[in-house]
Amino acid sequence: QTKSFGAFLGIAGGFFAYFVLYFSGRSHFWKKLSAVFVLLFFAGGIFFATGDSKKFDALFRFHEQSSSAVRLQVWTVAGHFIAEHPVLGIGLGIFQKLYEKNAPAILGVVPYEATMLHPHNVFLMFWVSTGLLGLLSFLFLVGLFFAAFFRLPPDRKLFGMILFALMAAILVHGLTDTPIWKNDLALIFWTLCAAMFGLRPRG
Repeated sequence: QTKSFGAFLGIAGGFFAYFVLYFSGRSHFWKKLSAVFVLLFFAGGIFFATGDSKKFDALFRFHEQSSSAVRLQVWTVAGHFIAEHPVLGIGLGIFQKLYEKNAPAILGVVPYEATMLHPHNVFLMFWVSTGLLGLLSFLFLVGLFFAAFFRLPPDRKLFGMILFALMAAILVHGLTDTPIWKNDLALIFWTLCAAMFGLRPRG
């Protein structure tokens, strides 16, 4: 309903990951060509589906209030907090309070948004909220997820590709939002992890 370009970007990233995995090592040219056309068709559909050309134009307006400009500001503030607390972070649940208090001084201007719940980036969110250990733990878990895929037996690869693509979609979406930090989307993340690890051969 929000017509978020971040979500569309995540879906596109998931499709791209699936097609790369599915067609890697295959020699049938027409299949690879059809995949390219599907990707192009999907990419074009992203912008037509929104039905809001002004919103698309605003993506490239970094010097006035737009979703891109707002994100640049919140990323700048989050980066400042990380620089001040690189190891332990600032803690859970206080980003909004610190943003409201410190953003004007950090940015040198009144921010476009007076308040922000989170830094609109899942990696920044882990680092700023849980510190370096939290970020590294998250990256380690994601690394285990993808490593598990490459150890799957051939008869489980196809389902594994779907899980791989869905995780890729979450991570790409996470570049502009914090999907894993929301209850319903966190459930999807952990379900994907459980499914992938459950596919691994025993022993």
